[in-house]
Amino acid sequence: MFKTSISGLLTTIQLAMLAGLLAAASILAANAWWDRAAAERVVDAARTDRALFAGVIDTRAQIAAVQTALLTEDAPQTTISRVRDKADAAAAGAVDFARRMTGDEARRGTEAVTAAIAAMQAKRATIDTLAARPRDQRQLSDSSPWRESVYASVNAMLALSDLIGDELRMTDPAIAELVQIRRFAWQLRDQFGGQCSLLRPLVATSTPIPPETRTTWAAGIGGWRAALAGIDALIARPGAPAAVVARVGTARGQVTDTQARMDALVAGLDGSGTAAMEARAYTAMCNGPFDAILAISTAALDEAVRLAEDRQSVATRNLGLTLAGLALALALSVLGLVVIARRFRRPMSTLMTAVGRLGGRDFETPVPAPRHPDEIGRLAIALEDLRVSAREAERLEAEAAAARARDIARAETIRDLSRSFEGEVTAALAGISHAGRTLRNTASHMRALADAASERATTGAGATAEAASSVQTVAAATEELAASISEISARVQASATGAREAVDQVAATGRSFDALVEAARRIGDVVGLITDIAAQTNLLALNATIEAARAGEAGKGFAVVASEVKNLANQTSKATEEITALVADIQRRTGEAAGSMDQVQAAIRRVDQDSAAIAAAVEEQGAATGEISGSVQQVATATGEVQDIIAEVARSSGETGRAATEVTGSVEEVVHEQEVLQRAVGDFLSRVQQA
Repeated sequence: MFKTSISGLLTTIQLAMLAGLLAAASILAANAWWDRAAAERVVDAARTDRALFAGVIDTRAQIAAVQTALLTEDAPQTTISRVRDKADAAAAGAVDFARRMTGDEARRGTEAVTAAIAAMQAKRATIDTLAARPRDQRQLSDSSPWRESVYASVNAMLALSDLIGDELRMTDPAIAELVQIRRFAWQLRDQFGGQCSLLRPLVATSTPIPPETRTTWAAGIGGWRAALAGIDALIARPGAPAAVVARVGTARGQVTDTQARMDALVAGLDGSGTAAMEARAYTAMCNGPFDAILAISTAALDEAVRLAEDRQSVATRNLGLTLAGLALALALSVLGLVVIARRFRRPMSTLMTAVGRLGGRDFETPVPAPRHPDEIGRLAIALEDLRVSAREAERLEAEAAAARARDIARAETIRDLSRSFEGEVTAALAGISHAGRTLRNTASHMRALADAASERATTGAGATAEAASSVQTVAAATEELAASISEISARVQASATGAREAVDQVAATGRSFDALVEAARRIGDVVGLITDIAAQTNLLALNATIEAARAGEAGKGFAVVASEVKNLANQTSKATEEITALVADIQRRTGEAAGSMDQVQAAIRRVDQDSAAIAAAVEEQGAATGEISGSVQQVATATGEVQDIIAEVARSSGETGRAATEVTGSVEEVVHEQEVLQRAVGDFLSRVQQA
């Protein structure tokens, strides 16, 4: 598939990139989702820890409030009910938050808190019994079961809080630090509040502190101081939460001041049996630092919740950005596929269709204009240029074919004309040959007659003496001579007529040769035109080959066509060169034949002139014979005149013989030139027909 479709390869690569991008974006989105879920768990854990701590505080606060009410109020039920409601609400809120936590340990811790609260509520009957007694009959020691159940509830909530705090500490160092501050603050509260509960019975009776109680009391003091030192160590770093640092400073001052007052109170216990300090005042003194101490925990937990919420917000924002990036990646991938389809696949399909049409020699349908000036657009422009060049080449090829057809038709016409010319020339040459033979025969006869006339003149000269006595014989001879002269005159006239006809035929043949020379010249012009067309075709074939090379693989088919056109152009050039050589040879030979025809014409004209001279001589002989015939009766008296006439006849006969000899030579020359002309014409026609 990839070997035959680049668009398929690009689409597959794009899909692979899309798959990889989607996978990466999905992983990032999943991580962001997990981070957000973890942030939500951290927020829930921080809020649950804060709710548990509030429950611990309100639940633990019951002890001091209930014991104080039992010691100071005659009817403490209202105060006890209010304290219980507040503690129950805080415990219920803590349990509600705890139930949102996941995991087996959190579930078991929540169940333990619920069970401890239920047990604490079951022990409230003891407090109700004490509250129903008169104030002086109430012993705080009787509330120990309930107090222990309160401690159990507090410890259960603290255990669950520690579990949640441990989870929080594993998520973020800053939150871990705040959780530890909350624990130290609770330790401070627990250790400091523990001495209040420890000393309350002693203060109520002003009993000096026993040694074992003092040890416990000293341990409590050491405990809260260690907790405060731990808090100081955590907030000593730069960038510690300012609210927590401020709360720690306030709590330190109040705890230190209250501890000094507690130390003075313990030192004043004298065993008098009366209260060293009124119970409400003692409770107020003991509880005085609690709000500042708890403010440390509250500030730390609030800061932890804020950090957790900030982390949740960041996780939510990251999740949104990741999802947006995923959507953007998906959109870009889809856009990439669309761009590949619109900017590559469709234009390439259009170009392939255009190439198919060009391969089918459809050079009339234009290549669609590109929409974008990119590589494919430039390829489309090059393909359109190639189509135009191919169409022009096809047009030139058609013109060349038409020219070849015209050349073939012209060649056939020349062949027909050559054949017709051959027939006409052959007939003319045959006529010339016949006329030559006739002239030759006539000349021979004239020469014989001249010889006979000469002999007769000689005989007449010898018989002049007998002329007088033989007038009748002379008259008869004179009549015979007149008849012979008439015959010679007729022969000479026929020879002159044949010579003039030969001159006319030779002139016609000369005009034919002139037409043949003109036709050869026009053939040369046509050959020159064919040579120019072949050169242009060769140039166009070269341009088409270059354009096909630019087109690469798509132009191979047209390159073959261009090569064939170039070969045909070269063959045409070679053929026209051969035709040019043949036409030049034809023109040369035609010129030679025309020159020969001119010579023949001149010779025949000389024959005509000689024939005219012979005719004049014959006419003179006729006149002389007439004079002889008219003077036969005067022969006797004019023998001298007869002798002169006979001498004149002898001279004329000699001239006639010489003229006849010249005519015979001219005729022989005409026959020879006619044979040369016939061979030249035959060779010319053979070459023309072969060309």
